[in-house]
Amino acid sequence: MQVSGPEKLSHYDAVWLSPHVYDALLSGAGRLLRAKAQGLKVLLVTAFGDERSEEASAVFARLGFDSLSLGLQAAHRRDRSYSSFTSRAFGSHPGDVACHQTLRRLAEDIGHRTKARDVYAPLGVGGNVDHRLLHDAAARAFPVGLAQNILFFEDRPYALVPGAVRLRLAQLAVRLPPAITDIGDHASLIRHVRSFLASPVARASLKGSRERLRCLWLAANAYLRARGWQPRKAFGPRVQPIVDTLDPALTNAINDTLAALGDATRRLIGSQALVARANAAYARRLGHVGAVERYWLLLPPREAETVTAVRDSDPLATFP
Repeated sequence: MQVSGPEKLSHYDAVWLSPHVYDALLSGAGRLLRAKAQGLKVLLVTAFGDERSEEASAVFARLGFDSLSLGLQAAHRRDRSYSSFTSRAFGSHPGDVACHQTLRRLAEDIGHRTKARDVYAPLGVGGNVDHRLLHDAAARAFPVGLAQNILFFEDRPYALVPGAVRLRLAQLAVRLPPAITDIGDHASLIRHVRSFLASPVARASLKGSRERLRCLWLAANAYLRARGWQPRKAFGPRVQPIVDTLDPALTNAINDTLAALGDATRRLIGSQALVARANAAYARRLGHVGAVERYWLLLPPREAETVTAVRDSDPLATFP
């Protein structure tokens, strides 16, 4: 069912905040399908863009999820400075502060009306400005405590690029619990940048050699600025990784679901064979065999701890 507006919302067990149509489904299909099998009531909220809302709501309804489109303008429609893939991945604009405030207000309203136990939001992997805005708005909108679990999903397909998740965690200067010794996403500068530029979403979006060179330069600089991240001493939010292993039957169900999303989605993630290889490589980096999904649970801050900062390479990681 498509909900016409936040004022029509009632109780849900889980709310997924998706930057664009299908982002949450691409990133968390395994957990979403498990929620459906368990009979949980799930709401999928699309923040930006409404040109495919009717199509998407039909897909979500067929899968057993309610949906809500906030109808905010995506970056390329908000400002001409976001006309290129590179500007959206690495840029920011002063006008985004108003968009962030709107997102935060809407997220608070949705949380209040739904009373959802679990709230999912993008981590912001890959750098897309809409993903970064929604991540920060959600992180600020929901209180961390016993009432709700705030979990950040790793934005796919960007999270499948070696080193991309570690880069984003470094940009946010997250602090990891002492028991977490390795996040399993190490990659050299060359491997990370080459994989990022070779990803289906980048190849489909980058226009001309000039933009490719600019994207390469900015991606390399972002990687280099994030090298100083110390996950035990950083000053940012405290998070706990949670890894879901996906059995073959669930993996097949995910593949069938994603295959039904159409050509526009395949343009971003590539062929089914390419996705399978990227998922397998990602799982191996995390020390698993088969398919997995990883989420980052937001933990309460520990004010007594002494922390040190690294330089933030993401201008939209925080807002005043």
